[in-house]
Amino acid sequence: LLVEDNAINSNVARELLECAGMIVKTVVNGLDAVGETRKNHFDAVLMDVQMPIMDGLEATRIIRQKGITVPIYVLTADVYKETQDKSHLAGADGFLKKPVETNKLAEVIAKIASKR
Repeated sequence: LLVEDNAINSNVARELLECAGMIVKTVVNGLDAVGETRKNHFDAVLMDVQMPIMDGLEATRIIRQKGITVPIYVLTADVYKETQDKSHLAGADGFLKKPVETNKLAEVIAKIASKR
């Protein structure tokens, strides 16, 4: 599940993921992400932080409170340690900076695939 409100960022990430052989479902805010993770099984969630309606950290907290254990990787241009710490406290499994680096995304995909 790709959670991203910016169309350009969404298209770039989707292309990278699809080129890696992944099937991608995209939503544009944290509230939709919470709903999708409750209804469907995903191998992973790539979650933007700053979005309308519900931000990614709040969505991550709610997903974890619901007992959903899907790997969640935060995607953000905000690379400050404080944001990384907040992501971890919200329940995120990892942190990817934007623009997404192909090699870092490949590492995350490999890590997720190895646990399937």
